[in-house]
Amino acid sequence: MAQQDKKFFFLRTGNSLSVRNELAQLDTLYFQNSSLTVLDTLRTFPVLYNLSKKELYQKILSDIANGNTGTVHPDAYKAYAQNFRHAVNGVFSDNEKYAYLQAQFNANVSRFAAYKAYWLTEQLKQYHQESPDNFDNIGKAIINTFNRYQAAEYNTAVARTRTAKQWTDFTSDPTANMLYPNLKWLPSRSANRREEHIPFYGLVLPKTDEFWQHNQPGNLWNCKCDWEETDEQPSSYIPKDIYAKGLEGNPAQTGQIFTDKASYINRAGKKVESYALKITRKDNLDWAKNHIKGKIVKNNQSNLPINISTRGIKEYLNQPFDEYYVKNELIRQIPNILENAKYLKQTVHEGKKSEIFEIKFKNKIWYVIANWQKDGKLYFYSITDSEKVTT
Repeated sequence: MAQQDKKFFFLRTGNSLSVRNELAQLDTLYFQNSSLTVLDTLRTFPVLYNLSKKELYQKILSDIANGNTGTVHPDAYKAYAQNFRHAVNGVFSDNEKYAYLQAQFNANVSRFAAYKAYWLTEQLKQYHQESPDNFDNIGKAIINTFNRYQAAEYNTAVARTRTAKQWTDFTSDPTANMLYPNLKWLPSRSANRREEHIPFYGLVLPKTDEFWQHNQPGNLWNCKCDWEETDEQPSSYIPKDIYAKGLEGNPAQTGQIFTDKASYINRAGKKVESYALKITRKDNLDWAKNHIKGKIVKNNQSNLPINISTRGIKEYLNQPFDEYYVKNELIRQIPNILENAKYLKQTVHEGKKSEIFEIKFKNKIWYVIANWQKDGKLYFYSITDSEKVTT
């Protein structure tokens, strides 16, 4: 690393120990310790929903200094989560074809944001204890460091989401698969190309090749490579797998942008998962209260008007589920889901009537329950993956 780059990162960090343990390696992982790569990354990063706003980071520092925050600062989480959702939703644009994958990705980045906010909160607390007199300067430097990382993470989320969308399109059309059975790796658009992916430039392999399950554009942090369908002949060689820690697997297949090997999650410990569950649930609850509470959605098949209430929102979010994060993230799409769900039947249990609707995501079948209440109206109530609800 050039001397000017060392100075750049020291000044940006503000303190050589401001990001400890594995977090200290993120400048290498994300930017190859190059200030030019950092600047290139920041130019393509929307400032939307990050912690650069003075009033926001000052509030966080004040809360830390006064002991008015929990394990995860809610404002930090909200800023990170909104920024990551913006990355995902900007690619999918609420297209129903990708509804389940979009929910998977939003659930994934929201959880990642919770772990990131946890580490930021922990770092700030530690430095307030160690240097309370200089906390404003050090605290701002730590937040700026995490903002710099956010730029690389945002750009990577966009790239991974775009790759997953492309893979879905590449592999879902039988006619296109016959005409263009292969994929070709295209060179990076970056002014500072990553050396790791250069051996892949021009590589042509069948869509069915195992190589694509481990290597795709976007599986290095800040990667700007691309790929395309082609009928060109496959290459005679297959390079070794190259991917970054935290970006393993084909995101369209795994439903993950960031894996549990990502630094924030890898070093956090199991106890942080409960904090992540709690803060993501509250965020979805607050969003639903502000955006869909009080709405009436008419189901297309049954013409039944379904009311959305706070009680129904809470019951839905509290419902145990194998894919708990994904299920809770889907609350943001519930109006559209209710409108297009397949109507199955009415059931009666202990004199109470319910209407059952079916929704399908790939090979998954889930059931949405709406209950008739004493006011004579039908209310959205819950969701389950158990067929017992239909009996």
